[in-house]
Amino acid sequence: MSGHQDYHERFVRWQQVTIAERGSVLGLLIAANIAVIGFSISTILTDNFHFRTIYAARFIGGATIIAMVSLLLFLITSLNRLKDLRQTTAIARKRSKGEDVPKKEEDDNEETGRLTHQLIRWSIGFFSLAAITLITGLLIQVWDKIQF
Repeated sequence: MSGHQDYHERFVRWQQVTIAERGSVLGLLIAANIAVIGFSISTILTDNFHFRTIYAARFIGGATIIAMVSLLLFLITSLNRLKDLRQTTAIARKRSKGEDVPKKEEDDNEETGRLTHQLIRWSIGFFSLAAITLITGLLIQVWDKIQF
């Protein structure tokens, strides 16, 4: 086996691992997002729950809305990622058959990949904001019960 072929096989193997890991991370973050939404809604709908301050209500309600936006972004990211993988597979198949890949097709695939990465960053950002907002709201809600 030549050095170039060995390098190529390692590259393909690690590329597959990267794709799988990215999918796992997206799945984990979608589940965490659903947990934040579920926790917020179940807390608010509890019979004996009352907001202690307007600030707690605004932070917890805001966190729920931000988490919903984040979940929507994660779902759009997942769909865009599937499109990206389909385009990449089609290009790889053409190249393996020795066919030419049109420049427009390569450019579209590159743009889809960039959009996927941008959507991942936005999704993680919104999820982080939702988590921080929820924690802040909960701290406001229980602040008088915390004894130092």
